[in-house]
Amino acid sequence: MINCEQVRSVIYAYLDRELSRSEAKAILEHVQKCKHCFSELEFEKILKRLTRRALSRPSAGPSFRKKITSILKGETHRG
Repeated sequence: MINCEQVRSVIYAYLDRELSRSEAKAILEHVQKCKHCFSELEFEKILKRLTRRALSRPSAGPSFRKKITSILKGETHRG
């Protein structure tokens, strides 16, 4: 049987689906019985989802970048 410390040590591997089926099953069985580990796993799932969403947002377009670059270059010449 897996314990809380073991769950914490592989939680990211679990979320990234890097564990074997038997390891993932052991994590899932533990999390279903342990409220603390369940909460920690849910927190990490949400954090991963929010991070992925934040990183997938479109970046500034070329014209906006060019405008900002020219403004910054103008400010450095003043200083």
